[in-house]
Amino acid sequence: MKHRPKKLLSALLTLTMAFFLFAALPLTACTASSAPTITGPVSTTLSVGYAATYSAVFTVTGDPAPTVTIDSGNASITWDSTENRLIFAEGLAAGTYPVTLKASNGTSPDATFTVTLVVA
Repeated sequence: MKHRPKKLLSALLTLTMAFFLFAALPLTACTASSAPTITGPVSTTLSVGYAATYSAVFTVTGDPAPTVTIDSGNASITWDSTENRLIFAEGLAAGTYPVTLKASNGTSPDATFTVTLVVA
């Protein structure tokens, strides 16, 4: 059997370089994303002349964490993203005020949820 040290050394160097090139590749975690959901109170009733107040807390889920916006509704009703609740400004007249919330995080479908404020 004839020894070929140059070919053996060349093969060993090639394998070593391949190992280090592979080891240098960045590793990225594979995480599953999930579409957003939003649940909470479907209605709130306030008396005419109420002071500024807020709704009960909504549950917002999804991965990555969704952003909630008001898709439609009265401008006196705003979203508190810190507490996940609606803020009702003082002074809305008697009436019914539907508000549609939208939760989105880049994973389809976006979630929508309609809550109704009744001022009576």
